[in-house]
Amino acid sequence: MEARLVEIDIRKEHLESSIQDRIERKYYAMKVYLLLIVFLCVVFGIVIANGIDCFSFHLSDNVLMVILTTSSANVIGIFAIVMRYLFKER
Repeated sequence: MEARLVEIDIRKEHLESSIQDRIERKYYAMKVYLLLIVFLCVVFGIVIANGIDCFSFHLSDNVLMVILTTSSANVIGIFAIVMRYLFKER
């Protein structure tokens, strides 16, 4: 009888842990998503500002290529690392 109660308690704790994990995953997945959107909007804004010569803003082609390349690598890297951590295979 006592062993069964212990088993039930263990299952309850496991269920509560799974529910908490799910809530935290949703929260941090949304935070990462918003971070990536803001990051991409800033890069897009730089490209647009450079293209329309807004406020005498101009970057050379080499600098623009470096910004686009590194920002793409950062976006993919951040997304991959955080998502792999949040959604581990069990």
